[in-house]
Amino acid sequence: MEKIIFFYSDKIFGKNGGSLSSRRFYELLNNLKSKQKIDDLLIVSLDNLPNPYGIRIKKNKLLDVASRVLLKSNYLYFPLRHYRKVFRDYKPSKIFINSRMDFIARFFKKTNPHCEIFVYFDNIEFDYCRNAVPKWAVCIEKQIVFRAEKNSVSTADGLFFLTRRDRDRCVALYGGTTKKDVSNMIFPITITPSDSLTIAPSKPTLLLLGSLSYKPNSDSIIWFFDNIFPFLQKDVFDVIVAGNNPPEKIESLCRRNRVCLKSNFGKLSDFVPQKTCLLAPLFSGAGMKTKVAESLSYGMFVIGTFEAFVGYEDVFDNNPSFVRHANTSNEFLEAIKDYSFAFSNNATFNQNHVFFERFYLTSSYEEQFYNFVFKNVSTIDLTKSDTSFLS
Repeated sequence: MEKIIFFYSDKIFGKNGGSLSSRRFYELLNNLKSKQKIDDLLIVSLDNLPNPYGIRIKKNKLLDVASRVLLKSNYLYFPLRHYRKVFRDYKPSKIFINSRMDFIARFFKKTNPHCEIFVYFDNIEFDYCRNAVPKWAVCIEKQIVFRAEKNSVSTADGLFFLTRRDRDRCVALYGGTTKKDVSNMIFPITITPSDSLTIAPSKPTLLLLGSLSYKPNSDSIIWFFDNIFPFLQKDVFDVIVAGNNPPEKIESLCRRNRVCLKSNFGKLSDFVPQKTCLLAPLFSGAGMKTKVAESLSYGMFVIGTFEAFVGYEDVFDNNPSFVRHANTSNEFLEAIKDYSFAFSNNATFNQNHVFFERFYLTSSYEEQFYNFVFKNVSTIDLTKSDTSFLS
């Protein structure tokens, strides 16, 4: 009997990149349940989706701090203890956990030794936490996360990575992928679009997008204002900065330069016009950038750095007309000029939506996902092997 528990520490139906990454697992598992390929599916997340076991979780800063005091890298340690009898009696055949959740893996290996553990990496958390937590806490957080990820890998029956870079980094950090030759699947970011852009454009629009409390994203906005914005013809382009929790410096830059700032918004389609261009001047980061997949799904022109396009090798293997690399201010300005020319010549950028449907649409990967999880296919790489453009 196939009974699955999927653990996620935030909202699956949230708006951040981690939520989009987790949602693909939820959608694939839920679809398999609807086809009766699995018998039961229990979702444990901040969405608190209805379940017959009375499981509800909450998150606050106190629980975050308390978990770190106990050297646990995630607050789900406390719901696990509170509902331990429910989880033990449920007797899942498989569980899905984030790479931070080693305590969940250990619990099920102890109480249900035949349970298979699938660990998904949204990125390498050891690297990600350097930019995601306050400076004073980085040293402690890195030690806790290192131990958690190493333990998760050592107990895993299967590993999911977003990119080949993440898999290679995991091997470098943790001395191999597992205690044995563990199965691993490189499963790039995929999403299921819920809408499309419908606002008619009045002029070329440049969009900078991302959670602005995350340092690489906020640094990219500052770099744009320092290196690109002064050279733009202000009457030719509209510029939109969009992202949750903007720091004061970003708010000030947008006010001073009369740039539209959209924070804590609902849907991009509420304010982004058709034929927009995403700018992604990212020079550091981790994992895969979901903003690129989102922009492709909307049929936007996309300009970004090598870092922004890690994991998007398939697009570049197909000679894209409307996706451009740029790593210097001059390269960005040249690419923006090309976008403006294409816009003025009524190009539609539909090629990018075709790339999205071919490579980054969640439903496209159901068969490979099923074979990996349920038929013990040992290794699946859903990306091309050529990453030479990253060197």
